[in-house]
Amino acid sequence: MVDRDKMEGLIRHLREYTGFLRQIVQQDRAAFLNDPKSIGSTRYYLQVSIETCINIANHIIATKRLCAPQDYKDSFTVLNEGGILPGDLTQTMRELAALEDRTAFEQRQDPSSRSPTRSHGCVTCPDLNSSVANSAQDTYGAKVPTPTPSIWQRARTGTPN
Repeated sequence: MVDRDKMEGLIRHLREYTGFLRQIVQQDRAAFLNDPKSIGSTRYYLQVSIETCINIANHIIATKRLCAPQDYKDSFTVLNEGGILPGDLTQTMRELAALEDRTAFEQRQDPSSRSPTRSHGCVTCPDLNSSVANSAQDTYGAKVPTPTPSIWQRARTGTPN
């Protein structure tokens, strides 16, 4: 049985984190690149957004009694194989989870290193929110609104506001 409070809490946190990311990408690119606090905040909120998506995926996997994932990336493959997550979104979420797998590995190797994941251009907020929206719709039967992707497309391509 789905723990409704837990899922709602995870979704609420994901919306909060992606909201902070949306605020950050409103900055001028040059100002952003010259502001270590903005860069650090972006890395942090990207990392916790990915972790939250993984937590949501694993909660759905446990609730639906799907096979146990072998790593973070595999969580999204299991959801895809269970008919919960479409293939194109599965690949994007696997790429995001790979960043988290790599970060966890690096932190296990050097516990003093707590630097969040490095962005490599595959991340879009709509992908994160679509995953949550689809999962929430499957779980609760309610449509969850997702933000407009234009902000994130501008952030990824470096196009001005």
